[in-house]
Amino acid sequence: MSQTFNAGRLKYLWSQWTARAATKEETEELFSIIRNHSTEELQKFLPIDYANLMEEKMDEESKSLILQNILKKSHDTSLANRRPVRINFVRYAAAVVLLFGLAAATYFYLKPTPSPQVATTNEREEPLKDIQPGTQRAILTLSDGTTIELDNAANGLLAEQQGSKISKSGAQITYLQPSSPLSPLTSHTSYNTMTTPRGGLYHLILPDGTKVWLNAASSITYPTSFTGNTREVSITGELYFEVTKNAAKPFIVKTYRDEITVRGTSFNINSYTDEQQIKTSLLEGSVWIGNTELKPGEAFSNGKVFKADVNMDVAWKNGSFAFRNADLQTVMRQLARWYNLDVVYEGKIPAGTFSGEIGRSLTLNQLLKGLTTTKIKYRLEDRNKLVIVSK
Repeated sequence: MSQTFNAGRLKYLWSQWTARAATKEETEELFSIIRNHSTEELQKFLPIDYANLMEEKMDEESKSLILQNILKKSHDTSLANRRPVRINFVRYAAAVVLLFGLAAATYFYLKPTPSPQVATTNEREEPLKDIQPGTQRAILTLSDGTTIELDNAANGLLAEQQGSKISKSGAQITYLQPSSPLSPLTSHTSYNTMTTPRGGLYHLILPDGTKVWLNAASSITYPTSFTGNTREVSITGELYFEVTKNAAKPFIVKTYRDEITVRGTSFNINSYTDEQQIKTSLLEGSVWIGNTELKPGEAFSNGKVFKADVNMDVAWKNGSFAFRNADLQTVMRQLARWYNLDVVYEGKIPAGTFSGEIGRSLTLNQLLKGLTTTKIKYRLEDRNKLVIVSK
């Protein structure tokens, strides 16, 4: 290590960065040090037990290229001023997963009690197949049953429904209502449905201007024009809403169990049927679930209101997986939806809980290699069958 290098300074910069408190200058300084020193030198000074965590290294050329890309991006945005900070942190964290191949460097770790027993590698030591992350994919079903594969559709006008023009721009569908709204007494209400498959996500702007993001394996059914006294939609899976304010016409979201009423609010609903509970998390405004009101920073599940890290609940929308004390099955359900996997377990399911964040832009192998501290042993069979093996 060069004579000008200060180990204490490196530890300070690292602690600032992992705490998401580093300024733009501190971030650049940290990655400049990493770029100009070998992994072997760095692991002696950074506050992580690299000897136990490191199972494989990247060559110095690859490391340099990755870090140059990080530094280039860091010139554009200050971590100290950007909100929310979490998005920038995840971008850097995903690169460090690739750089070091270990989860602790990305604030993604397995709590030590109890600890799974196996390693992240193919048990036959053969080169692993790989699966790409999800993409912007969805199917739009019109009121007459016509389906449109949105990822293959060209930009521009797609259709007209009950006077509303449906247009596509990139990975976004927008409904433009007619200049003269139809009378609720004389018009027939038409409904459309947007559905994302496993490995897909999409963005929708409803006729009233409400913005909706659909996570993988989700759907929303909605009228092509809100003509009544309420704005009602039905959903499955997980969606994030930014509802256009209209005090005279409440916005109502129906799940298979809960009904959420809002007037102008940003909130997330996780209503996958394979999860143990429906969870509604409020970022801004207020929502009512029955007679229960939620305030910003609160979540509702199983009839109870509680404080929640709502930024973690919407991490999927911002490009990352986020977990807090999640067991392996909870983690794998999210991976299964995003990577279109069938996850099976051989033997006893490894114990332990996960906390932290990791980017959703990684391939499956990159992500699993980023969990080296978890000691998970796995193999990928056929096209999309992930087998978790227990010793």
